[in-house]
Amino acid sequence: MGSCHVAHDCKIGSNNIFANNTLFGGHVIVEDCTHTAGAVVVHQFCHIGSFSFLGGGSVVAQDVPRYTMVAGDRAELRGLNLEGLRRNGFSDQEVCLYH
Repeated sequence: MGSCHVAHDCKIGSNNIFANNTLFGGHVIVEDCTHTAGAVVVHQFCHIGSFSFLGGGSVVAQDVPRYTMVAGDRAELRGLNLEGLRRNGFSDQEVCLYH
C-alpha cells in the first residue's frame, strides 16, 4: 500500500487490498473485500461495492457495483469478478447465480 492516499471523510470497509498509488477522493465509500490494482484513481463521492476489482490505471468516476470488475481511463464495466468471488469462498453455484 505504498503511496496510497485516502482523502477526508472516506469510509473504508474490511479486508480490502490497495496496490501502490491508489488514490481516493473525498467522501468515497469502499465496502468490504475489494481489490485495486496499481495507479487507480477514484473520484470523490463514488461508492465501491463489495468483492469488486478495479484494474490498474483505472480512473473511476462512477459507482462500482458489487461483484464486478472495472478497468480503463474512465473505468468501464468489464464483467463479474469471478476469480475474486471464488477466492473469497463463493461456491460455483453462488457464482452462477451472479453470472
